[in-house]
Amino acid sequence: MGTNQGETSSCYNKGNVSGGNMVGGIVGNNQGILNNSYNIRNISGNVAYVGGIAGQNDGGSIKNTYSLEGTCTNIIGSNLNNGIIETSEIKAEQDMKVLATILGDAFEEDEENLNNGYPVLKWQVE
Repeated sequence: MGTNQGETSSCYNKGNVSGGNMVGGIVGNNQGILNNSYNIRNISGNVAYVGGIAGQNDGGSIKNTYSLEGTCTNIIGSNLNNGIIETSEIKAEQDMKVLATILGDAFEEDEENLNNGYPVLKWQVE
């Protein structure tokens, strides 16, 4: 997603992302609300503002988001205009695989190994 100006919640990224400026695993530029999400793949950029979850948080709110250790240097590339960032962390693989209960009701553990052991959305296993 390029710029989030609404609400994005309960999602994850499992594909490598690369670009120039404002590159993130979930959003490039967050100006809205981003909650309960995670990234497990490599995120890279050529210019500035690169993060495992968001390249830039421009006055938005980012809460309860996680990125796999080694996928990106920062969880959020840049935080501007009094943006709110709460409980957003880079975590080791074993910690990422047990996030289902922390991420909220939309997620559950990957008991069927659909996502290499990382949390899946409930609709994926129903």
